[in-house]
Amino acid sequence: MRANNASDTNKPVTVKKSSLYQTADFSVRPTSSLAIAIAATLSGYLISATPVQAAFNMPTDMTPSPLCINGSCATEFTAKMLMFEEFGLKDASSSSTSSSTPFPVPSDCFGIPDGAALDNFLKEDLHSIPTRKSDKLDDDVTPITASNPWATKVKDCLGLAADMAMPADGRPGGEDFAHQRWSEFPTQAYFQSAQTGARVNGGLRDKKQLHDYKKGEFGPSGLYYIDADGDGIAGTEGLSIKIHPNLPIQDPKSVWTFDGTLPPKLLMARYGETILFRHYDALPIDTSANNGFGKNTISTHEHNGHNPAESDGFAHAYIYPG
Repeated sequence: MRANNASDTNKPVTVKKSSLYQTADFSVRPTSSLAIAIAATLSGYLISATPVQAAFNMPTDMTPSPLCINGSCATEFTAKMLMFEEFGLKDASSSSTSSSTPFPVPSDCFGIPDGAALDNFLKEDLHSIPTRKSDKLDDDVTPITASNPWATKVKDCLGLAADMAMPADGRPGGEDFAHQRWSEFPTQAYFQSAQTGARVNGGLRDKKQLHDYKKGEFGPSGLYYIDADGDGIAGTEGLSIKIHPNLPIQDPKSVWTFDGTLPPKLLMARYGETILFRHYDALPIDTSANNGFGKNTISTHEHNGHNPAESDGFAHAYIYPG
């Protein structure tokens, strides 16, 4: 496939020579005043042209997004833009597996875990120490027997055999899916999240923001300052997923994201620091509970990082609910 540049259909630009200078003939009508400004800048001229921006029709064959939904209406350019919310890292050396908080199970095949229960789970340390392989401890002998905490519910919902093995780790077993250079680069920091449906932000990460809602534009009266529930305490607790404050809350089957909440999440990392991300699939078990836009199996890929393939969106290595 090739794209046709706008200049393909114009006459060629001619160059006139003089004894002292070479000047370009701009008699050819440009596609927009923006093209004039670019050409003038490159040629050393300053030109004032109106209008200053070009008008383009970018057809998408789609109707504009509605400003009114079920009687609730929004006005253009009146929604505050939400800035990223940091995941927040934990020191791996201080992690333990003493927690007894289980990964919460949804009440039915079409739902997602309770939001408060999910937050309580994600607050805890890693519930099992990460291992190089998914099926053996790092002694490469002792088998890992932990099963998917949703195993019983998944089998009931999908009609699977009761004795079917469902390991907790989403990776297949064996060397092909083992972490590379595991002992050479031990985990120094970690964070965890769950991919789940839209829900009210419970303030899980409010205390993990480096700015602490006190500095710069994130501070009081700043452009990005937020007190979502209006209780006088800064933070995203109480923030619902809406396209605009005046529009309806999004359905959990229509929007899936990290933690199931807004703002969108941000990972703050330092070059050379090894970080482990434990990503849980907390999406509905039934594949039809998605309002028609995607499947409930996930694969995680990080941009601008140094990750081996087996833990960075390995082809067809999808993580299932639970």
